[in-house]
Amino acid sequence: EAMAHWRSFIEADFPGIHVHNAIIAGDTKEGSLLVPMNKQVEELAAVIRADPKLANGFNLVGHSQGGLLTRAYIERFNDPPVHNYISLAGPHDGVYGVPDLNGLCPDDSCPWVNDIIDTVMHGCSTWPNSSDPGCTLSKVAQHALTFLSYWKTPIFYDAYLANNTFLADVNNERAAKNDTYKKNMASLNAMLLVEAGKDTIVVPRESARFSFFKIGEDKRPLVPMKQSDSYKGDWIGLKTLDESGKLEQITVPCGHQDLPRDVCKNSTYMGIARELLNNTLPAASVASVAPASAPADDMPCLFCLKTTCQCDACPHTTTCNSCCGNRSAAIAAGVLPIVEAD
Repeated sequence: EAMAHWRSFIEADFPGIHVHNAIIAGDTKEGSLLVPMNKQVEELAAVIRADPKLANGFNLVGHSQGGLLTRAYIERFNDPPVHNYISLAGPHDGVYGVPDLNGLCPDDSCPWVNDIIDTVMHGCSTWPNSSDPGCTLSKVAQHALTFLSYWKTPIFYDAYLANNTFLADVNNERAAKNDTYKKNMASLNAMLLVEAGKDTIVVPRESARFSFFKIGEDKRPLVPMKQSDSYKGDWIGLKTLDESGKLEQITVPCGHQDLPRDVCKNSTYMGIARELLNNTLPAASVASVAPASAPADDMPCLFCLKTTCQCDACPHTTTCNSCCGNRSAAIAAGVLPIVEAD
């Protein structure tokens, strides 16, 4: 329902554009909370592949849990391919606080809530004489309540790696890395991560920008994305995207549920997000219309995709000039379709 607002924004700005608001998990809050994440990702892939208008690629927008689902689609499938990806308050580095409950009972007031969930999720691994050595309870809990599959305890991190059924995989946190995940993410033309500055549902809210608690600690300060092992090791291509000018992060003064709605339109949609939905060609096609004098190492820049072509904001000056100079040729190819997920 929330992404229906963005659909109306997009269709008003780009007449004739194809916007597919993906319906998964029965399109209900109950389904979102109860259908396992891995199944929801498979449903999303099936919905995307069933739409012939998406066959040549599309832009992808995800809100909240949908931000995680859409990223998992890119990593695990990406066929048809995603060109520009926008995540609105997606809990990418996990949560360590109960969604919806945290606004009423913050962790500082109710630390026992996290303790109870940690016991259910990881007591099997941390109790000396556990009666559940196979961690059956943890897996049943993750299957029953969706958000538990991206519950990430910094206190029992090794147990999280051993027991988690979703997040540890899509974040490539385990010792055996899936190179396809990094390859697919690095193939994006642009990625925008939006944090809701007044978020009380995603805990910590900075998880939307891959920032989380330090392993072994559950108090602030958090570890910024660029100081994380994931970024430094480039486990899912964040460093590659960032160093090639394809990754942008912003924090807006909005609540979690308000982020895709009219009240936050000016700070979220009308900013860089809108411009990323106005691109017309994937990187390879842009390169094909570049002048012969373009340098061999020419690569697309995030800001080149803006309507106004703000080349002065791009670290790859020559690349940006090339991109902007050929925008008229790109426009002739038609605006890319868009898929949304909530």
